[in-house]
Amino acid sequence: MTALNDPSGVVLPHPLESCTYAVEKAFGSVAAVSAEGLEAERLTQLLGRSQKLIAQAQAFTMRIAAAADKADVARSQGAMSTADLMASTFGHDRGEAARMLKTATSLEDSATQEAMARGELAMGQVQVIARTMGGLPKELSDDQREAAETTLIVDAKRLTLKDLRRRADRIADVFAPDKVDEREQQTLAGRERAARAKTEFWMLDQRDGTYKGGFVIPELHADMVKTLLDGIAPPRRDHLRPEEIDALGERTHVQRMGLAFLELIEHLPSDKLPVGSTTLTVNFDHSQLVSGIGAATLSTGTRISINEVRRLACELNLIPMVFDGESLPMDFGRPQRLFTRWQKLAIANRDGGCTFPGCSRPPNWCEVHHGRIPWAEGGRTDLKDGVLLCNLHHHVVHEGWTVRFALDGYPEYLPPKSVDFRQRPRRNQRWNARQAPSC
Repeated sequence: MTALNDPSGVVLPHPLESCTYAVEKAFGSVAAVSAEGLEAERLTQLLGRSQKLIAQAQAFTMRIAAAADKADVARSQGAMSTADLMASTFGHDRGEAARMLKTATSLEDSATQEAMARGELAMGQVQVIARTMGGLPKELSDDQREAAETTLIVDAKRLTLKDLRRRADRIADVFAPDKVDEREQQTLAGRERAARAKTEFWMLDQRDGTYKGGFVIPELHADMVKTLLDGIAPPRRDHLRPEEIDALGERTHVQRMGLAFLELIEHLPSDKLPVGSTTLTVNFDHSQLVSGIGAATLSTGTRISINEVRRLACELNLIPMVFDGESLPMDFGRPQRLFTRWQKLAIANRDGGCTFPGCSRPPNWCEVHHGRIPWAEGGRTDLKDGVLLCNLHHHVVHEGWTVRFALDGYPEYLPPKSVDFRQRPRRNQRWNARQAPSC
């Protein structure tokens, strides 16, 4: 920091240093003082004023950060960047520090920065304005840019953050009112393309009967999901079963939304979804359903209690599938080349996924292969001829591996002699952990 000298030659602190010392001292003097005892009106006033103080403090930090970045202070302190220096000096998140610095440098000496320094704008509002100003057409005059910024500052004081974003999308009404709809459409279309490019979904097996996960999805789809979940689990409705009430006690909104998500999943119309195997089958003996004792196996190999099966039987449309019986209604012989949805469902239930040795891909990743005789060579489109193969192993089989069916009805694979001269049959070991349902 630059120090100042008075006429006597005494080194004085910089005004920004003096401000920092004064604020630190003031906050330190009330650190242990409780707010209890203040009446509601005074607490409300303090709440608003304290939030203005936060905005002013952030504006102060941004000004210091921008100066430090311009002077390349980080290099002299052995840090990789100003954001890294900020993260190391007081527990900042580096990403958050980088965003703050970007905002600070883009709004340096601007009306928005001054408004924030007066405590009139919060960080979220400032970031919306900074992003909007950065995206304005380069051909705008200084007067047009100033008018746009002034409009956003005024509107920010009366709008919610979400509404301010919507207002910013139509800021062209300030400098090009005849093209505001066109510009908004272009802005939204670009944002939607970017959102789809960022879209991701992940799930992680926690090995305790639960999965956790996360996703990034476009705003449109987020609103669709949230509307569905809010409809299933509004705050004043209770869809929990008694055992869940006992387990959870008083339910939080997050818990209610989680249970609503389960209900949404259970009621997805699989026949309306895009092509592919989207049906999860549950395999169990009818006697277990009647007695309420035992467990069932999903087509993925997961085991669930018969209690859960009985609940599903009450709430969902279960399709009975009889094993070891006559399968003629599902067989089509030569006239039809492709396996039907119902044939695929039956084969998926039998195979549980890709049947190639060592592969664990689930049924919905697989295709049905004519296992006995290729259709082009006279094979039949019958249940007993179909086997599930993922795309990779479907290609492998067509490149020299031979499929044959063992006595128990499950497929085995014989490698080409170049892989194993003796061509010993191999089997997916999934069958060691699965039992064919008896009814």
